[in-house]
Amino acid sequence: IPWEILRTKRCLVREITVDDIDELYEIYKDKEITMYMESLFEDKEEEIEYTRKYIQTMYGFYGFGMWIVERLDNGRIIGRAGLSVREEYEDLELGYVIRKDEQRKGYGEEVCEAIIRYAVEELEVQSLNAFIHPDNLNSVKLISKLEFEKKEKVNIDGAALDRYIWNKNAIGKIAHGFL
Repeated sequence: IPWEILRTKRCLVREITVDDIDELYEIYKDKEITMYMESLFEDKEEEIEYTRKYIQTMYGFYGFGMWIVERLDNGRIIGRAGLSVREEYEDLELGYVIRKDEQRKGYGEEVCEAIIRYAVEELEVQSLNAFIHPDNLNSVKLISKLEFEKKEKVNIDGAALDRYIWNKNAIGKIAHGFL
């Protein structure tokens, strides 16, 4: 523990531990980070308890989840990325957050591309969802680089989001590696 999921050229992707929570609060304190996504619990003890249950439920039952992203060169936690289940949808969902001062350096694309490969190779996934607020232009740009296509507008927990789909059978640099 924590279980190492994968490595990219510059990052380690691993399971979360309760020891990571202080660093996550540092990442999530930036209002630009939480503008389009849920924040952490205000009460740190609630977040610790939630994380313990998450580790047991998601990793224990599903074998995947949202993971911690660390830089390999210095061990700094720079975000989270991974796969989740949204009950209304058949396909898994790709999610990610990279701390503000580490954005625009290619970490998001590098890690998410590796997670897509992991999903296909280890979990035999054929397609993935991503749900993005239309004003979140950085995320729209990233998801487009990852070859997701905009499918439809959806309402999730009162938020109007765009649903994007990645498909293994699409013709593109990422999907082509699986054909």
